[in-house]
Amino acid sequence: MRFKIYDRAINILTGKECIILGTKDKPYRPKNDYMHRKEIKPDDGFDYLIMTKVSDNGKEINYSGLTSVMDNQLNEIK
Repeated sequence: MRFKIYDRAINILTGKECIILGTKDKPYRPKNDYMHRKEIKPDDGFDYLIMTKVSDNGKEINYSGLTSVMDNQLNEIK
């Protein structure tokens, strides 16, 4: 796998920056989940679980939307 958890990448489909939260091998373990899931894995056939960057005001970065993507849908940030 090219990316590790908490790596930042560009989603080719949206052109937006995102953060990797989970992989097939290491699922995302949220502190709070409204569905009470202990861990969340990418959907079948996908490699990563990401959240897309919504805003950056200089003090904090906000991410939203849990999405499953394949490896070829992401580019490294240079």
